[in-house]
Amino acid sequence: MSALARRVVSHRATDGECFFALWDGHGWSESIPPAVPKQVVAGPRLHHPGRDYIVFAGTLSALATLGHRWIDDIDETQSPNFFWPADRSWCVATEIEFDSALVAGSSELIGSLLADPALEARPVGPDDST
Repeated sequence: MSALARRVVSHRATDGECFFALWDGHGWSESIPPAVPKQVVAGPRLHHPGRDYIVFAGTLSALATLGHRWIDDIDETQSPNFFWPADRSWCVATEIEFDSALVAGSSELIGSLLADPALEARPVGPDDST
């Protein structure tokens, strides 16, 4: 996710507020803090068909370290399933059971993703199912 995160973050002039949604089924509810305060973990959820997500705010630069935890010297990474800046200029969504991320944004952003050799990217439209 780091190449994708760097690319979408580069389409914001400042490190402004960003919103994150993390599926609460990852089993991290007891070990997310300090990345996510306990009051956020215990707070309201974003309800999406078949899943509930912990929702919290932070800065775009938080993407670099968000979702990391160390267990027995192994870095287990779980990036947010959704993240978007406060200005809603783009949104990244990942489905739990898929190996891809979907990005909505300006044609300039999408063009930069398609041209980035660090990413395996292809355009999709609203009528595409896979």
